[in-house]
Amino acid sequence: MATACSVSAGRAFFARAINSTLYQAIIGTGAAGSQTNPQFNAGQTCAPVFPQVVAPAQQGACLGSASGNATVDYLDPNFKVPQIHQADLTVEQQFTNHDVFSLSWLGSFGRRLPDFVDTNLPTPTPVTFTIDDPQQQGPIRNGTTFQANAFFATANKNLRPNPKFSSITDIFSGVTSNYEALVAQFKHQLSHSIEFNANYTWSHALDFGENNTTGASATALLDPTNIRLEKGNSNQNVPNRLVRPV
Repeated sequence: MATACSVSAGRAFFARAINSTLYQAIIGTGAAGSQTNPQFNAGQTCAPVFPQVVAPAQQGACLGSASGNATVDYLDPNFKVPQIHQADLTVEQQFTNHDVFSLSWLGSFGRRLPDFVDTNLPTPTPVTFTIDDPQQQGPIRNGTTFQANAFFATANKNLRPNPKFSSITDIFSGVTSNYEALVAQFKHQLSHSIEFNANYTWSHALDFGENNTTGASATALLDPTNIRLEKGNSNQNVPNRLVRPV
């Protein structure tokens, strides 16, 4: 029997900025004739059929008075390409000439991940929400109340600070992610015409609203004034995974 320990030194690499995101910053200048962000009125049936588009001169009948304003997308002055840090540690124990058990720790940490925030939102209005989950299917207790900001832009409430534009989206690199996993593996090498291996992974992935879209989105954050509210389980979080021979 033998025991082996394998340590992979921490390593880091840079990811690329998505081309469509960069292109969005190039075309979303807010200049006359550039991209707009229309919002169709309820009850209207004049939406265009793909691939036709509604010309600016024809938007009046379909769109509200505050709609159709030009959008702006820009790269944050401190924008940087994403950076990923990875590390792992593995310990192996050989029991027989054909049986090996290993235990591994894996870590992957994303830094400077891109996200998008609308900086042309009205003054937030505190709204109280109540959890309605009588079957208790979610992690928060039924009846729990919490307060969050809502951003209204109707005629009798605060409009956008700069009414000449719709969304003014800051493409920034301020999101982080953390993934850690513990992997147990048992491997039986070919012996007496039998060979198999099985492994179980327990992991946890957290992030601050990691964004997987390929273009800038003005509504990526729940509350643009408080990115800490975005912290939670990642969309890619798979806490338990068992792979065994078929």
